[in-house]
Amino acid sequence: MSSWSRSGCLALAVSVSGACGGPDALDETVTDAAVTQEAPPAALTSSITYSNCSTARKTVVGQALSAASTYANDAVSYLTFTTPGPTQRYTTWFGAYHLSRWTTARTHFTSIKSVFASKALVIDCGCTSPGYGFVYAAQPYKFYLCGTFWSAPPTGTDSQAGTFIHLASQFTAVAATDGWVYGQEDAMSLALSDPFKALDNSDSHQYFAENTPALP
Repeated sequence: MSSWSRSGCLALAVSVSGACGGPDALDETVTDAAVTQEAPPAALTSSITYSNCSTARKTVVGQALSAASTYANDAVSYLTFTTPGPTQRYTTWFGAYHLSRWTTARTHFTSIKSVFASKALVIDCGCTSPGYGFVYAAQPYKFYLCGTFWSAPPTGTDSQAGTFIHLASQFTAVAATDGWVYGQEDAMSLALSDPFKALDNSDSHQYFAENTPALP
């Protein structure tokens, strides 16, 4: 099980409704147990199943997934075509350069990219607790989205698109990252103090992908 505690939405070892509440009471168009299959956004080749999501929220999720796919593609391209070395973008989020760690970062983002490109995704909008969302690490590829997600910007720092990068990285089948620290300042400090943990930190992957402000 993996949880995102930056803003308090915890994936507890209880039922989903016990962990983060049922369908969002503020969303009047959510049906009690609606699960629908819809065509994915054009930028994605994965299939998407929605649970407890209104039409409006499906649209938001589709746009966020498309942007997350773009982020993942960009990260893979950067780590593939940039000459490996102590670039500002890499060292800010993953610490001192070492070729093996650069390769690990590329492997992680290649796996994250595949989540949005080819996996069958399940999106549950029913969490009403604070926080961005959570996943169960051993249950790919289901994402539980919580209250803060809906007020986050579509892209940029701590964004909806970045949330999907963060959460996707936590699946054991993807990168098996953990929540060592949260927030840009703490993520940058972790990169300086412990590059190995930075490569295992969910937020570090999110901020590398969001790249806001843009670093070369």
